[in-house]
Amino acid sequence: MNLPLPDATIVAVLLGGLIGVGYWARRLTRSVSHFTVAGREVGMWLGLDMSMLAEGIGLISIANACQQGFVNGFSVIWLNLGGLLLIDIPLFGIIGLGIKRYRATNVQTLPQFYEMRYGRAVRIFAGITLALGGVLNMAIFPIVGSQFLTEFLNIPNRVLLDLGFYQFGSFHLVLFIVLSLACFFTMIGGMMAVILTDYIQSILIFISITVISVLILKATGLSGIREAIDTHLGDAAFNPLSTRSIGPVFVVVFLLGAVTHRLAFPPSLQKMSAAKSPEVVRKMFLLSTIFGQGRGMLLVVWGVGALALFGPAVPEGYGPEIYHRVVGARMIRTLTDGVPLLKGVALAGFVFAFISTVDSYMLSWASLIGNDCICAIRRKRLSSSKHVALLRWCSIGIAGFIFFFGCWYDPKQTILQYFYLTGVIFGACGLLTWFGLYWRRSSPAGAWACLVLGIVVPASWFVFQKHFPGGTDLPPWVNDDSAALAGTVLPALALIVVSLLTRPKGSFVDYGKKLKEMAMLEMAAEQATKDKCLPT
Repeated sequence: MNLPLPDATIVAVLLGGLIGVGYWARRLTRSVSHFTVAGREVGMWLGLDMSMLAEGIGLISIANACQQGFVNGFSVIWLNLGGLLLIDIPLFGIIGLGIKRYRATNVQTLPQFYEMRYGRAVRIFAGITLALGGVLNMAIFPIVGSQFLTEFLNIPNRVLLDLGFYQFGSFHLVLFIVLSLACFFTMIGGMMAVILTDYIQSILIFISITVISVLILKATGLSGIREAIDTHLGDAAFNPLSTRSIGPVFVVVFLLGAVTHRLAFPPSLQKMSAAKSPEVVRKMFLLSTIFGQGRGMLLVVWGVGALALFGPAVPEGYGPEIYHRVVGARMIRTLTDGVPLLKGVALAGFVFAFISTVDSYMLSWASLIGNDCICAIRRKRLSSSKHVALLRWCSIGIAGFIFFFGCWYDPKQTILQYFYLTGVIFGACGLLTWFGLYWRRSSPAGAWACLVLGIVVPASWFVFQKHFPGGTDLPPWVNDDSAALAGTVLPALALIVVSLLTRPKGSFVDYGKKLKEMAMLEMAAEQATKDKCLPT
């Protein structure tokens, strides 16, 4: 490992300060509500840093963006811009469609809304499926982050512990350390600690991104990036509709997912539940979406810069998938070698980026498992202290599962493909949320049909691929993207048809009407405050 003493000192001081803040934040956790949703007291600016800036710029995001830029060029940027301009800003950021109604429900976790709308059985089943899919979805975060850090520090993969049937090496040590750090911040103070530490981490993360982006552009130049694109990728690097790039069917899947997943992903929804009001949620989303898009563009440029510096060839000793995941780390290590203190700042930024995402997701999935899988089944209600203890043990269990999953997991797909494979269940859950908030006729039977099809359709496709890999005389449109489209459309049709054929037994609340009442009360309170300030 090549980390000079001054750089190591910077990392130690910054990390020690962050641990101190996290330890101090534990005194702010006074109840289960404070542990899971920060007592619903998060304002817009603190929530902006906490929700989608610090959390949305995890080390997994950096590795994924570098991989996409290295393999597909700028096409992913045009895809994200389409989602931003067509869906995210107008529907969610300006109107607040769906997200304001969800905050008005006052639930702490998504399955709690399912119980209110569809019944307890749907809540438990949805909680179990979301927990399984969610933990598997986030399991790759620490694995890729550890691979990235190992490459950045140029740590040789030596055998540290030989058990005979399995060998633990340097990668496993890095994985254990970073997982322990993330688990510490989750356990020590729950959402209160996550919010405060994410706020601090976001500052260093953005400083690191800015400095590294300047270094990359200085090393490659805009002309070098353009030449690499023309030489290695061609026009497909700018066209997401090209079949040599992302493809038209996946573009449709992406745009549909931008709607359905907005009310389906528990880590993001838990941050909405922590906001002070529905209007704060809308403002947080609008600002974080705009700022986050610029950040995403810079990270994709890192991947294209690596293509310009190293070319597309995979060096000896790397597998293609592993190399594409860590090529960004290799490039940054090359650029920071010999520059005083810069490697320490970059390493601290990477570690903070890792923690800011993994602790948030770990808390969300621990809350879902504890509240919606364990407490929902128990007849006797837990005391507040025992409930918090249960959530902490769930966090430890998730960390342990991820560590052993990292020992077994052998990557065969890109990071984005892995997200798609494990996160497909969220689409069906998003449909339950949207229809539950806006359609009075949606019934528990329709919810069951939607959830079951949301699992069966992708599972059937994976089984088909395993037993009939290639070589079958199938039309070219029968592929992964078509299966993803079917996994969204068929559950939606099932929910509509079955709900129309059955009598709705769930409890429907018109949260649009509730939002209007809340707005009128806020206006009345503001007017009363103004009247008090007027001279008599």
